[in-house]
Amino acid sequence: MTNTHLQDFVSKPLFKPSVILSHDSLYPKISVITPSYNQEAFIERTILSVLNQNYPNVEYIIVDDRTPDNSNEIIRKYGEFVKLAGDGTNRGQTAAINFGLRQTTGEIVTFQNADDLYAPNAFYELAKSYAQNPTASVFFGNLYIIDENDLIQNEMRMTPFSLEEHLVLGMQAHNQALFFKRELLNTVGYLDEKYNYSFDYELIMRFGTAPGVLLKYVENLWGAFRIHSQSKTTNITSSYKNERTEISQQYQKQLGTKPNYTWVRAKSYLRKLIYWFGQGQWNYLIRKLTSN
Repeated sequence: MTNTHLQDFVSKPLFKPSVILSHDSLYPKISVITPSYNQEAFIERTILSVLNQNYPNVEYIIVDDRTPDNSNEIIRKYGEFVKLAGDGTNRGQTAAINFGLRQTTGEIVTFQNADDLYAPNAFYELAKSYAQNPTASVFFGNLYIIDENDLIQNEMRMTPFSLEEHLVLGMQAHNQALFFKRELLNTVGYLDEKYNYSFDYELIMRFGTAPGVLLKYVENLWGAFRIHSQSKTTNITSSYKNERTEISQQYQKQLGTKPNYTWVRAKSYLRKLIYWFGQGQWNYLIRKLTSN
């Protein structure tokens, strides 16, 4: 995909209202949650990245509580296609996502930050993989790294899920390109609201350790993670690191393991190089080798 292609995809409405509103049961229903607070600079592009999928069975809920900027006015422009929700209290991003998840009715659910995007055709590709892999409960793909102007800076290609690598090295799947069956919320639970930064890391740990839960990697670019000066990730704090350490130690105790960081990192590096080589991802492999 070119920079222009992604920019064009979120620059204006490209969807057909009749398709979005058709609620065609021949397609699995996808419920999307976006927590939003003071995101007027980006929220419309996030909305368009959902609606411009032109997917015929989507439920879109944006949770925005007491935001002081013009986000709500922007969201209401799409009121026919988007439900603006909230309980009137701003309890943070994690609580907002949970509030939205509890209202979903789709077979498949996902949450997307108000400054990030879905890539073109992500929902149709997800629906295809969902049909082809009936035993899978979680689906994740690759993502773009973009700037505040939607220009692609890089790609982040994943590999089949490794619980050990997720436990020791960090995120092996990212919410910008992650979908899961709603029924999982009844078994593994909702996001842990005590975590402000690492709630997605912890949720994926629960997916990875839950009996019978299969995480399916799909080699498509499904999302876009935006780096900008005001993002939580850019302004990373010691709280983030403390959360990650706490979660990792908790699951190491639960699993009865204490992996060696250096050994796991070396194995991960080799495994990924072999995987990308085997998939013929030469350009990406060269970029990874020359950047390290």
